[in-house]
Amino acid sequence: MQKNQFSQPGPSQPNDVDKRLSVLEERLTFMEHTLDDLGGVLTATQAQLDRLEGKAEKLQAHLQRLSDLSRGEDLPHEKPPHY
Repeated sequence: MQKNQFSQPGPSQPNDVDKRLSVLEERLTFMEHTLDDLGGVLTATQAQLDRLEGKAEKLQAHLQRLSDLSRGEDLPHEKPPHY
């Protein structure tokens, strides 16, 4: 029996569409894994940014207090250490 160009391949002979689908599934799996990794990195980066912003706010408040003290405002009424 002679096969024509339109005959379907059997189960043991994957056609071009099956190969392309397999490649796309592999790419999708890789991209999902990459996306999960990037999401984790983004979450960790955001947490670090939040911590650093908190520290920056505390430092700014501390510098403002030091600046106020250096202008003579709210000076403590204590004798200097050499008395």
